[in-house]
Amino acid sequence: MELIDIVIILDEHSIIISIDWKNEQLKKVYKNTWDTYINRHIESISDIRINKDIRNLYWKDESFIFEELKLPNNHDYLLLKRKDYKEYLYEQSLNKINEGIQIYDKNSCMVFINEASKKISSFSDDKKIIGKHLLDLYDLNEKYSTTLTSLRSKAPVINRFDAFKLKSGVEITSVNTAYPIFYDNNLIGVVTFDQDVNVINKEIEKNENIKKAMLEQGISFTDKVPDTYHFSDIIGKNKKLLDVVDLSKKISTQDCNVLIYGETGTGKEMFAQSIHEESRRKDKKFLAINCAAVPETLIESTLFGTTKGAFTGSVERAGLLEEVNGGTLFLDELNSMSLSMQSKILRVIQENRFRRVGGEKDIDIDVRFISSCNENPYKITESNLLRKDLFYRLSTVILEIPPLKNRIDDIETLIKYCLKQYQHKYLKRISHIDESVIAILKSYNWPGNVRELFHIVEYALNVIENDTWKISHLPKYITDSYNENSENMDSSNFEEPSGIYKNNLQYIMDNYESKILKKVLEHNGYNISRTADSLGIKRQSLQYRIKKYGIVV
Repeated sequence: MELIDIVIILDEHSIIISIDWKNEQLKKVYKNTWDTYINRHIESISDIRINKDIRNLYWKDESFIFEELKLPNNHDYLLLKRKDYKEYLYEQSLNKINEGIQIYDKNSCMVFINEASKKISSFSDDKKIIGKHLLDLYDLNEKYSTTLTSLRSKAPVINRFDAFKLKSGVEITSVNTAYPIFYDNNLIGVVTFDQDVNVINKEIEKNENIKKAMLEQGISFTDKVPDTYHFSDIIGKNKKLLDVVDLSKKISTQDCNVLIYGETGTGKEMFAQSIHEESRRKDKKFLAINCAAVPETLIESTLFGTTKGAFTGSVERAGLLEEVNGGTLFLDELNSMSLSMQSKILRVIQENRFRRVGGEKDIDIDVRFISSCNENPYKITESNLLRKDLFYRLSTVILEIPPLKNRIDDIETLIKYCLKQYQHKYLKRISHIDESVIAILKSYNWPGNVRELFHIVEYALNVIENDTWKISHLPKYITDSYNENSENMDSSNFEEPSGIYKNNLQYIMDNYESKILKKVLEHNGYNISRTADSLGIKRQSLQYRIKKYGIVV
């Protein structure tokens, strides 16, 4: 970008001697006209008006800021820069967007906030918020904050549900997405998009109106979603994973209700969609609702729909159950749904009918239910977080998806797949991965499973300089975890078993094995299958040892 667009050289009588063009675009458009001004007094030209107080030069409908330089040769130099309205255009454009937009610099200080975000956050127009640190504006959890997580990890954070407060005490509930911004491979800031219930409802209403208008113009809509998952999209060669895939394929055509159990990030919705696509309902809709992401006050109307006048502001609107009639409804993270709402779902399953909120008419439906839990369904049933009668209705078949830590043999395959998917998005191609990177990733515990692995691949694509993935391109928390585990495994930190010099070898080994089993069981929430998997032994073998050592599970 040129610092100066035009240089006008004047003699001591303000006669234009010459015009030097620094901006080629302006030169092409204006040179022929401006050349006629040479040898004329600048203030006698009717097209030009100069305001020296604010250092502005106006030419027809163009406006320039200028700096005047007087040189010893009695010549004046007017250094002109055309006023740039880009920033104003960008700001006004962003203010036209219904979705909230906030931009922060790398130090978490606010650079920009659009009108929609001001409304969501209840900021008044005259409140001085630009330049303030995020934590000076909001009372939130640093570790969970969408914006701070994106800055910290240098990777996108997509659709994170959050509830927090302003410093004034005003409570906010929103769904946020953040993208880090880089310049010359250096992080310079982050842009965050936020939506609250009002924004989402406005978008729904707007899209419904658009759809209605398009239908009136004869444009049809297919019920089938173009981008859906199939079993071929489930990546991995691990035997436990392949066993689950095989069982899923077998029950896809049976139309039974399915409960999918797996940790967060294992791909439960991918399995649910794949089952639907192999079923007799594949030509009907597949809809998913994240029971943890929808506020308790909205989930009933979201599922059942509303009748006009049922409550203030309610409209005549179909819920997901009506929309998905004939198809498949996926209840993700079912264990996050309240018990009262669970009882209403149970009634729908038993009777195959329901009523809209505030309605008096029964609506018959034919829906296949697939649900998921991110905790052991038997345990949460015993803990009264999931109704037993609902559990038995929904769990004709239970699919347990193995966590990534139990299928580390798939890590390289997943990385290659992810790199191929993202290479066009980031315009980068990684052709070599250091063995040390794979070793560190295989040693990690993966609490976020495949989803976390994909985030780490995106992180690498953001920070990598060439085509080689090195340890320096891993997030700090991954390398810190590896170093910490390495220190714990160091022989210098080995804790000498008690009684080592007083008892025989078998007693010492049994005593040590008992302690290890207790630790691993506790780490895995006393889940027998998961503990056996992590130790690389059979379930029956683990149960034998638990009984042998009298371990209480």
